[in-house]
Amino acid sequence: MGRTLRTWSVIVTTTLLLLGCGGDDADSPSSDTTAATTTEAEAARSTGEPAPTTAEAEPEEDGSGDLCSALQEVADLTAEIDTAAEADDWASVQAAYANLGPALVDAYEAAAAAADDETVVDDLTLLGDLIDQTVDLVASSTSFEEFAPAVSALPGAEEGESASDRLDGYSSAECGFALKS
Repeated sequence: MGRTLRTWSVIVTTTLLLLGCGGDDADSPSSDTTAATTTEAEAARSTGEPAPTTAEAEPEEDGSGDLCSALQEVADLTAEIDTAAEADDWASVQAAYANLGPALVDAYEAAAAAADDETVVDDLTLLGDLIDQTVDLVASSTSFEEFAPAVSALPGAEEGESASDRLDGYSSAECGFALKS
């Protein structure tokens, strides 16, 4: 069954593009801050307290710093979900999405609020909505086999591919890190 759930993780993170973030953050301008914040977030989650948000980076001259910080939070939470989703049982996958999914939706909303470009806002909103639907779908599905075809049929999933590609290009060019690995 572990092999099936690993396949599920790959499907969600790459093929369906709903969780297509989480590249190598070593070159990220805020990697030290992000690492500290991620550790704090993990500690808060283990105690059931609300997770802190990534500290705001110094805004770039063009104002992209706030958005880059928010995109980094999206990438960090996605990486946490990806790791948790590699569990060997569906109940563990459901728990990961129940615990981390709402924070990821919030991170997409924060990124959309920080964006100035209408296309970026639309893309972040679409992907946040898809993640929200995915969280609900994981919770209501009884198995990977039930979940997989349903998630690929979500309204907006096809458009999510283009949105994910655009955001990856934006993040690479403006923030110095890729959202897709």
